[in-house]
Amino acid sequence: MAPRRSPGVAYDVLDGQAVLIDPVGLEMLTLNAVGTLVWNELDGEKDVPELANAVLGRVTGVGLDALVADVGAFVASLEDAGLVVDGG
Repeated sequence: MAPRRSPGVAYDVLDGQAVLIDPVGLEMLTLNAVGTLVWNELDGEKDVPELANAVLGRVTGVGLDALVADVGAFVASLEDAGLVVDGG
């Protein structure tokens, strides 16, 4: 899966944190700094390992394997919320 942002998701980045509003407008989610980095990489071309690799140099204290697991879980939660779809 190469995830991308769902159409209709409104978002803005404020002080380094993305604020997302689902397409229906019922749920608002504020991402932390790492989540915002991943959100900005969701272009429908990178799979989870590629997303993790894209942000690896911008985070500290975590190795690639752990980051792949964390990004995978994060993307899955965004998908469950309807904020991310398969871009492939």
